[in-house]
Amino acid sequence: MFSFKLFALIALFTLAYASCPGCPEKQDSNLPEVKKHLEHIVKKEMDSNVLFNVVSVTTQVVAGIKYTVEFETEDPNTHVKNECKVVYVVQSWITELPNVLNLTCNKM
Repeated sequence: MFSFKLFALIALFTLAYASCPGCPEKQDSNLPEVKKHLEHIVKKEMDSNVLFNVVSVTTQVVAGIKYTVEFETEDPNTHVKNECKVVYVVQSWITELPNVLNLTCNKM
């Protein structure tokens, strides 16, 4: 009986600490691929002179890798700052370029 209780307790702790397959996971904000993706997105969607700083990154496995990135921007000429959030998917078997699903920015 004790063995069963111990097994059940260990199984419960394992389930509690196991990661959820397919769920969003926090990532290091200094990932090189995120910097590369943001450079492409900023150049394409915003003024290419805008400076950016990554605040947070989450990834999720979907039909590719879905990135949700929060970042801050600053225009070096006007010093206008924005808080931005971009959601994009990378399907590396199709293209290495990010496919932007949503991009929003608000002035700080």
